[in-house]
Amino acid sequence: MLAGGLRPSEALALRWSDYDQVGGTVRIERSLARWPGEWAFGETKSRAGNRRVPLPRSVVNLIERHRIKQLAEKLRAGPAYTAHDLIFASVRGEPLEHRVLARRHFKQIVAAAGVRMIRPYDLRHTSATLSIDMGTHPRVLADRLGHSDIKMTLGTYQTSLAHHHTAVADDLEAMLYAPIPEGIALPHKPKVPQGRHKLPTMIIDPPVGPYSEKAEIQKWIHELRGIQDHWQVREAIAEAESWLSPSNR
Repeated sequence: MLAGGLRPSEALALRWSDYDQVGGTVRIERSLARWPGEWAFGETKSRAGNRRVPLPRSVVNLIERHRIKQLAEKLRAGPAYTAHDLIFASVRGEPLEHRVLARRHFKQIVAAAGVRMIRPYDLRHTSATLSIDMGTHPRVLADRLGHSDIKMTLGTYQTSLAHHHTAVADDLEAMLYAPIPEGIALPHKPKVPQGRHKLPTMIIDPPVGPYSEKAEIQKWIHELRGIQDHWQVREAIAEAESWLSPSNR
């Protein structure tokens, strides 16, 4: 329930045939319900409830240890053992009732962990909340939980999702305004050598001429003035300004 986000009724209905040790997954396709005088295995809450859920490797290891323990219980029970192939069953192989699980087993586990009393179903909510905190996409989480509609996931866990808006702002802050690492060159204005050295061809040969549009000439003059002061730059500016003279237009 905690590692896979399963509903208690889904976890109690798991069979060994649903478990894939190599792939580390369980297949969810039924739920367990208690009717007056009998047990009943029914369908999941929706078609989306039929799913395959990957489990953490540590949980797979625990299931393998549980398998060995269950085999020992089966040998001790002998013919009295009921073969339902259930992963989680009583010492006689019978299905576990949800309320019995909570009262006899889960209550003791919670007390030993030193946390406040919670319900088995709360493990499913905890699993979902932790997944959101780790950045799991809501669509992926909805599939994992067996929700038929992503709106159900967003509606149920909207409080947990809310703080991610702040996290997005913090991430953008770190990305856009972080200090520039050493060794990273920033774009800069071209430096023009001083003295009587010649300028680069791109500056000596302007992209405009006496018959260019007035706006283009003015733009070129503006660009020249942004370059480091140099005698050839000054001459280029003076020449370009002369092109703007009414007598030359």
